[in-house]
Amino acid sequence: MGCTTPLSSTLSRPVKIYKELPEVDITLNIAGLGPCNNSKNRAFSLNSKEPVTILVHGCFGSAGRFLSLAEVLAFHGQQSVCFSYDDRDSMMYSSSQLTTAIEQLVLHSGASEITIIGHSMGGLISRKALIFERANSIVTQTKINLVSVSAPFSGIRAARYSRLSRLTYCNSRN
Repeated sequence: MGCTTPLSSTLSRPVKIYKELPEVDITLNIAGLGPCNNSKNRAFSLNSKEPVTILVHGCFGSAGRFLSLAEVLAFHGQQSVCFSYDDRDSMMYSSSQLTTAIEQLVLHSGASEITIIGHSMGGLISRKALIFERANSIVTQTKINLVSVSAPFSGIRAARYSRLSRLTYCNSRN
């Protein structure tokens, strides 16, 4: 996998809010999801009526790697949470954890739109979480957008050039 260089663990400060985010109406504690920092407290608060962005780190990454991006999103009034996983686990296991986290987020918040931004291996895991052929595929009316940045879909050599791809999924089954 294409992996990033590890950062120090100083990325545990709270996300700075520059613009007013939508008023919070729910606080959740969902396995794998949390604020975009390396804090031990993984509870997060959202406005259930607004879209949510889930940021998924790459190999050797962590939620804290997305702290600056979470601040940029907050500056523009967009709410985000980070998905954390152990990059030593299989992609099927990690993507299954992400699938479960998304289902829990939708169940407890009623989110009508979720955008997932996956970097490198996080892009692979995010895409694998959204395939219909999974035993635990997501069944929801929620619109799910996938944005992948430098995800090595064609292998490491092809991913050395930064790529951005975007897919939109509406995973509903009747």
